[in-house]
Amino acid sequence: VRHPDMEQWLLRDGVRPGWLEALDDYYNSHLPTAIGGDWLGDAARTDGLRDVESHIKRLLKGLRGGPRPLSEWLPSIGKLLLKIYGERDFDLENEADRVRWMAIQCVQKSLQHLARLPAELTPNVSASEAIEFVLDQVSGERIAPKNTEAAVELVGWLELSLDDAPRLIVTSFNEGFVPSSMNADLFLPGALRTALGLEDNARRYARDAYALSTLLSPWRETTLIVGRRTEDDDPLAPSRLLFAADPEELARRALRFFSPLESKLDRRPLAGGLRATRRDLGFDVPRPQDTEEPLEHLRVTAFAAYLACPYRFYLSQVLGFRSASDDATELDGAAFGSLAHTVLEEFASSDERESTDADRIRLCFEHLLARQVARQFGEHPGPAIRIQVQQLRLRLAALAEWQAERAVQGWRIEHAELAFSRKSDERPEIRRPGELLVDGRIMYLTGRIDRIDVNVNTGQRQILDYKTSDSGLKPQQTHRHKHEWVDLQLPLYRHLARSLGIDEPVGLGYVLLPKNSANVGLALAEWSVEELAEADRMAQQVVRQIRAGEFWPPKEPPPKFSEELAFICMDGVFGRKRFEPVG
Repeated sequence: VRHPDMEQWLLRDGVRPGWLEALDDYYNSHLPTAIGGDWLGDAARTDGLRDVESHIKRLLKGLRGGPRPLSEWLPSIGKLLLKIYGERDFDLENEADRVRWMAIQCVQKSLQHLARLPAELTPNVSASEAIEFVLDQVSGERIAPKNTEAAVELVGWLELSLDDAPRLIVTSFNEGFVPSSMNADLFLPGALRTALGLEDNARRYARDAYALSTLLSPWRETTLIVGRRTEDDDPLAPSRLLFAADPEELARRALRFFSPLESKLDRRPLAGGLRATRRDLGFDVPRPQDTEEPLEHLRVTAFAAYLACPYRFYLSQVLGFRSASDDATELDGAAFGSLAHTVLEEFASSDERESTDADRIRLCFEHLLARQVARQFGEHPGPAIRIQVQQLRLRLAALAEWQAERAVQGWRIEHAELAFSRKSDERPEIRRPGELLVDGRIMYLTGRIDRIDVNVNTGQRQILDYKTSDSGLKPQQTHRHKHEWVDLQLPLYRHLARSLGIDEPVGLGYVLLPKNSANVGLALAEWSVEELAEADRMAQQVVRQIRAGEFWPPKEPPPKFSEELAFICMDGVFGRKRFEPVG
């Protein structure tokens, strides 16, 4: 369905635009092994995809069923092409339309040719195999470019003698090319070819000698170009056909070829002769443009993106660029974490949320995980998904031990998966955003807090973030580098918590679910009041720079996990212009 002509047919047939993006989103959310049948997820989000499916099923109605003789599939394949291209107008003066039209003609001729085969000689094949068979028949066909007055036609040696052009130029008229020679064939050596009456060196010589005689007819002008050396400077010999002459002419030709050149041509090899006429090749990364509306709200995770690279922040956060593909076969880090978050969110509202029994918690985790996997990936997820689900199951089993011990210590889950957004007036489950005052103006902070725990014995609170990365890095490792802040997520959670009425000091940390289950558990940040104040000042400075439109230049080398923007930033592109600072 990604073929442009298929997309155009679907749109002509009444499918609403935007279905391809929806299909990409569906695939990346559910990673199905097949598309169609029972669609997973919210029915409202898949209505458009169901419509696409129904159109395609009608289109392919004649290609359903089990194996049958090849000849029985051919009419349906022809009708398929007619449905897609029958109502389309082709402008044969347009090169793209002309090539497409010629390709369709090649397929039609192949269908007609195959239809003449006796039915008893054609194998039983499936519809897809029949289409592959037809495509194999036309794969060797060549569509010549459109002929123009300025074009020089190139043809092969055997076709040249049939050409009626008045002027001909033959290149590489060297031994081994004309005539060609084959002696060391593993299965059909020269002597065996001669004995069997197959084409051998003698017949090839006679064929090429006759072809040369036709090229040298008096009514046309023929130029033979004989190379002396290869690109690697190895010597070449002229074709033996040039020496099929009387002794005097043979001697003249030999002297002419093997004698030193009277004047050496001042010719440079193409690769070595190229010289840059300008400093760069002109591959320029597009500069940021002034935004029509200033940013009034920021996700707490976006500050790390700006600190990593202001330009890539501009692309992803200001312009909203994101990439989508359909080549994933397993959960990436974000999707794996999202699956874990969903399970833990449902656990926080379950009857076992305050349990001190690790086995009961583990069974609850397993039940919630199995239910979410069936809901998200269906009853038969792919092999890679099943392996990743088992990995998450082991991590959750280790987390059950930690959760039970934590409950014994008096900690209770007060909030889970709290969303903070300016849409809080429209949806009661969403809380008001946090506020960061910068130069007298408020920047609203949005985001999601995974979990807030409160100790029933001491009243102390901790704001916790689930981390499912394999490495299991602690907050000090992810937030600071060489005594500088590189991520402000946990410190900014304090501002989100204030919208809940939590003004007292709170603990900040991660609940780690790393690859090594022995390291599953709590990792609290150990930041002083002064360090947290420094983080706030850093956040305020980031806001100032964003408001001032300071998004240039891109950081070099590219930060980690920025591959989806590499094609815009031209990472690794030879000839990309240097990033000049503003001013």
